[in-house]
Amino acid sequence: MLVIASVGCGRVGFDPTDDDVVAGLRFRFELDETSGRNVPDSSGNGLDGFVFGVGHVVWDPAGGKIAGALRFDGIPYQSFVLFPSAAPNCSAAPVLTGSITASTWAKFDTFEDWNGYTLGNVAIMQGTTGGTQGGWGLGATNGCGATTVGFTITPTNTTRVTRCGSTPITTGVWYYVTGVFDATGQTVVVYLDGIEQTGALTPNSNAIGTSTNQTNYCAYLGASANQANLLVGSLDQTRVYDRALSAAEVLRLYRHAGG
Repeated sequence: MLVIASVGCGRVGFDPTDDDVVAGLRFRFELDETSGRNVPDSSGNGLDGFVFGVGHVVWDPAGGKIAGALRFDGIPYQSFVLFPSAAPNCSAAPVLTGSITASTWAKFDTFEDWNGYTLGNVAIMQGTTGGTQGGWGLGATNGCGATTVGFTITPTNTTRVTRCGSTPITTGVWYYVTGVFDATGQTVVVYLDGIEQTGALTPNSNAIGTSTNQTNYCAYLGASANQANLLVGSLDQTRVYDRALSAAEVLRLYRHAGG
């Protein structure tokens, strides 16, 4: 499907020559609103999100990689969006236990230490950064040394697998970050700006399994369920798929999203 109409509506940055990647799309948050607590899901599934802390999660209509963005101040128990939800509580946790792809434009204003768990800065996560209720998450980590993109999965409720990128990232820069878990191939891969950047696993990582742990938590933008390692920065054009995108699809997605 060519996104010609998006260009006509002023969506500067989209490349209309690149087909969108829609198969397996569960959530899509364009994050172009200007006010309110509803975070519309444009995947066609109607699974909107909800801004929890008014004043801590702020619409930034002209501050995104493409048009607007959502800005997070990193205050625990306030600075996050939970999804799917229409209220400040989780009515139904997403079921994502097989292959998964998460992607977003992310701009990190600060970097935090990973503290021996998974991610230092959470962009998207379902479950906790540590403990026994992990699921999956995408963001930044210094678990392998320099801060890179990081993607974490929890094969069971106790084990963690966190993949680092191979290229250091810096604060104040928009990056298109993507994490892919392939349950069939038992691989965890990360991408930076559409290009595979798969580095080492963090020292505490266990074997990659064939599924992820199903938590009782909704998914979050900007935070984990245990409110650790919150994002101080901005997100734009966020997506979650219930399948493993190929390298070619990730590159298409990056180009389609304005890369």
